[in-house]
Amino acid sequence: MKTKVFFYSLMMGLVMVSSTLNVFAEEEKKKPVKIEIPMIEDQESAYDDRILVVIPLEAYYQGETIYLDFTHNVGNVQVSVQNTTTDHQWSKTVNAANGMCEVSFANGGTGNYTITLVTAYGDKFYGIFTIE
Repeated sequence: MKTKVFFYSLMMGLVMVSSTLNVFAEEEKKKPVKIEIPMIEDQESAYDDRILVVIPLEAYYQGETIYLDFTHNVGNVQVSVQNTTTDHQWSKTVNAANGMCEVSFANGGTGNYTITLVTAYGDKFYGIFTIE
């Protein structure tokens, strides 16, 4: 009888641990992934003598949505997302004055992506990310 109780307790413990690990695994999948936007492609500004500033931005993707968090107002920003694997493209103009913006790239699927941001001054920034 003690063996049956021990075995039953052991099985219940394993089921509980397995369920807990699955919850942590699901939470890990739901976390937004940061997109690094480190590079300026080029500057096409009409104001050649102005000082170039790095765009104050953090970008994350989760599922098929990119979240842009602007820390300073840099005006309207044209955001383009391209799946370089399938060549599908999405674009949207967002206003940095709003702080947090979202850009959906619905039905994007897996692949390699490029995100390009063009400020009102003509400065271009881009980053790359992969969805598996």
